Formats: sequence, structure tokens, C-alpha cells
Amino acid sequence: KTLGLTNLAVTRASNPIPNSWFANHVINKQEFLDMQTLLGRLSFEYGYTLESLEAVSLCAYGPEIDRAIRGCSAGRSASAIGFDGSVRACIRLEKPYGHISNGLSEAWKSMGEARTNEWLPAQCDPCKLKNRCGGGCRADALVSSGKMNGLDNFCEPTTELPQIRIVSIPTTEARIFKINKQISMRPEEFGGIIFRNSATWLPVNKDLLEIFYDSSEISIEYLVERLSISEAEAIKTASVLSHKGFLIPN
Repeated sequence: KTLGLTNLAVTRASNPIPNSWFANHVINKQEFLDMQTLLGRLSFEYGYTLESLEAVSLCAYGPEIDRAIRGCSAGRSASAIGFDGSVRACIRLEKPYGHISNGLSEAWKSMGEARTNEWLPAQCDPCKLKNRCGGGCRADALVSSGKMNGLDNFCEPTTELPQIRIVSIPTTEARIFKINKQISMRPEEFGGIIFRNSATWLPVNKDLLEIFYDSSEISIEYLVERLSISEAEAIKTASVLSHKGFLIPN
């Protein structure tokens, strides 16, 4: 806290391969839940945004699924390059999909199986949140079950399924906003991504992305003019962006 950090990632150590010497040092489900309770208390006390760098299945958290902010990104929104130049869906998965010397595009296209439900455990199929979760870490699942579409060691889909929580976004009363200087932006073919952390990001069109690049302060009237939308639509847009912390009411 004294260093000025506002975001902290704490990730449980996983067993890298079946029957390794490290398996006896991996925390169990109850220890994981105890860790989450501790981290939640620290988050409240110090104002941290807390996250894990690896996916954990939503049902591992029980009813407190809001703490699960990272799904399996292997081959979906991330890939990895091995020491030998092989392109993989995840650094913990050995299967190569090409070599970086041939470029990333072809390797990415060949990871189609990662972007379907082919790796999803059959037990997860009834869950409405399966696409957000992905069944937890597929590398952990491979180690614990021997199958890419197996259950990881914390996944319990036979218990009560996680429930979707509807979040109401309050309508902003502000008319002028500052753009949060702590956000990152990345252009894409459809427009781009504005990003605060792994739990808070939005895909936006090119017009809105340009506003974030060009401006430090915007108003409702400015949104109406730049985006060619009604005032009601501009207020709704500003409300979403403000609720997620991309805009700060002035």
C-alpha cells in the first residue's frame, strides 16, 4: 500500500504435471476459499482491486462468484510463444499450433478448438455462465483428469449452479466528464478495446475509441455531436462508461 499500488493479483500455485513432487504443496479447496476471504478483507481495508492471473471455475467460489473475474483465455483472447518459437493456446499447454517464424495469424486461426465448447466439460453444459467461465483452467483440468475437457480439481458443477446477477447501472446526472488516465486502449478492426483491468474492459466502435484518444474531457453534448446520437443515448453511454470507471464525473 505504501508503494501506491491499487491493483494486486494473487494466484494459487498449480500442479504443473501429474504426480509431480509439487502436488503435495498445492492448496485444497477449503484453503482456497479461506484465501479468498482474506483477500476480500484486504481489498476492503486497503482499497485494492484484486484478481487472479489464472482462471478458476465459477462454481469453485460457491455463491460469491463476483470474486471470479478471470475466465480461461487460452486461444480465445490470449496465446503464448514457447522458448522454441512454438505458438500455443496457453503457456501451460504443450500442443503447438504453428511457429512464430511463420507469423501469429495462421497459428491463431488454427486454434479453433479452443474457441468452441470442445474443451468444455460435459458437466458444465447446463450452466448459463459456461461461456464466461470456460470450466476453469484447462491446463489444471488436463493435469487432474488427463483430458482437455475434464474437470479441474476445484470445479463442482454437480452442486448449485452459479447464478447470473443482474447489475443495474444508475443513470448519471453529470454533464461533463474527465477521461480516466489509468485506462489502456487498443485498436482493433471493429474499433477497439478500452481497458482498466481484466474484469473491467469494453469493446467500442471506432468513433468512441477516437474520443478516448483525442480528448481529456468530454460532455454529453460532445457525445451527441461526435457519435451522431440522441441526448438520451449519450446519457446512457456516459452512464455505462462512468459506472465502469472509464469516465469520471467532473
